[in-house]
Amino acid sequence: MLETVKQLWPTREKLTGPAITQAGVIPYAVKDGVAVYLLVTSRRTGRWIFPKGGCDAGESAPECAAREAREEAGVKGEVTGPAVGFYRDRKVHPMRRKLIEVAMYPLRVSEQLEDWPEKDERQRHWATLEEARKLLTTPGLFELVERAEEHILAAHEASGAGHQA
Repeated sequence: MLETVKQLWPTREKLTGPAITQAGVIPYAVKDGVAVYLLVTSRRTGRWIFPKGGCDAGESAPECAAREAREEAGVKGEVTGPAVGFYRDRKVHPMRRKLIEVAMYPLRVSEQLEDWPEKDERQRHWATLEEARKLLTTPGLFELVERAEEHILAAHEASGAGHQA
């Protein structure tokens, strides 16, 4: 019986097939020289993540990432550079799991909306780097935030901005 259950229920080891590619965004703002990041909760488990999703036909990965930021986090902004990296995770469906690979882009937030498509399904929270370290549990995701912060603060300094970026 146990062997039958193991065969029917996918395990992490069975996630070695081709990954589904998605685009995600690390929404940020710089306030008084400190970068802060906008996290959202996942709809299914409530864990803290960043907006991500599949791209529509004809949509570039940065456009997809920006759309996901509007839909999931209720923010608009500009993707400020190339992908800072990728992380892999699993997307759980009833009785099966799919491997996803997400390209993550930094997005400088210019507007936070009061109403957005997934407002009733998610929470959002601005976090410092140290707080994000505690809240993000997806393997590899926090390392991408650290990489993004280097890019964000360097761009902020280069612009000579003394205000929110």
